[in-house]
Amino acid sequence: MKSFQALYFDILSSLMIYFSSLLLVMARDQPGIAAIGGLALSNVLQMLVFVQWTVRMWGDVENQMSSVGQLVYYGKTKPEAPFEIPDKKPPSGWPKLGRIEFENIILKYQQFGVAVLKNISCVINSGEKIGIVGRTGSGKSTLLVSLLRIVESCEGKILIDGIDISDLGLHDLRKSVAIIPQEPVMFVGTIRSNLDPFNRCTDEEIWRSLDAVHLGDKIRNSPFKLETPVSENGKSVSQGQRQLICIARAILSKAKVLVLDEATASLDAQTDHLIQETIRANFKDLTMLTIAHRLNTIIESDRVLVMDAGKIVEFDEPIELLKTEGHFHDLCKQAGDAGFSKLKECAESAHAIRVASGYVKPEASGPLTVADIAKSTAP
Repeated sequence: MKSFQALYFDILSSLMIYFSSLLLVMARDQPGIAAIGGLALSNVLQMLVFVQWTVRMWGDVENQMSSVGQLVYYGKTKPEAPFEIPDKKPPSGWPKLGRIEFENIILKYQQFGVAVLKNISCVINSGEKIGIVGRTGSGKSTLLVSLLRIVESCEGKILIDGIDISDLGLHDLRKSVAIIPQEPVMFVGTIRSNLDPFNRCTDEEIWRSLDAVHLGDKIRNSPFKLETPVSENGKSVSQGQRQLICIARAILSKAKVLVLDEATASLDAQTDHLIQETIRANFKDLTMLTIAHRLNTIIESDRVLVMDAGKIVEFDEPIELLKTEGHFHDLCKQAGDAGFSKLKECAESAHAIRVASGYVKPEASGPLTVADIAKSTAP
């Protein structure tokens, strides 16, 4: 396209030179035409160079102005909340219980856009394992976005241990919520810097976390041990090992709330099983929210939260949801008769274990009281 454009400009310039020369020839008898003709021809010959140069520079200016437009747009974007608010610091060791309350949460990605979360209200008790399921676009990931305040809620509030998270600085909130993403993130550096980027943990704690995710022996056998270099995006480590390192990082964070955003969606079944066993063994006392990719990863959860079109349509124990022909029942049926029977068997087994361990229905647990918080924060 650019070559054709250059050809057209050359033809236009050549025509201008031709007609200028023709007019000079026709006016050759005029006095002083020699000086005027020389000046005219020298100027018109410059068109061969400067016309294309002018057009190219104009195109470059247009391209650069689009970047300026982006800078102006982002300059007007409302910034995130401050990392720390000295007057609204949470208590030391917060959260102790990890109880989460969503109260009429409405969230929009744009000010005048459609609400993605619509009046979300639920209570997640301390130590509960919650599976979050739903079809594509139902608002599963957005629920976790609201919890981490990546996008601020338009209405409602979220309480963790009775404290409204919208009053806190982002750093105080996010360091208290561990997350294991679908795409494991590793940075250029070493194994140590990826596990403990702020140098808060001892070597003993780091080795203990690596042993917990079955990577301790592999790292010990490497020449540099914890100082083993990590390339960009962790390309020197396999996908499964990157995910295990993310789990070890979550263990070292010592958070009371853990979020898993389809953490094993891109892994094979064997690695998925290993990671699920690791999570169950190391995070049994944490409040855990898991967005499910495979239903077998959340079928043993204490409760399953089913979302559809930004609303909570079902929220109960898996075995109870399977008894009713609702949204969760339909999702499990898509696994086929054999898959459905396997899921139901796992749900019944998990329910029996919960009953034997004295599991109390969330409806009977009541609201979080000041006495509960004071008891949880006592030394």
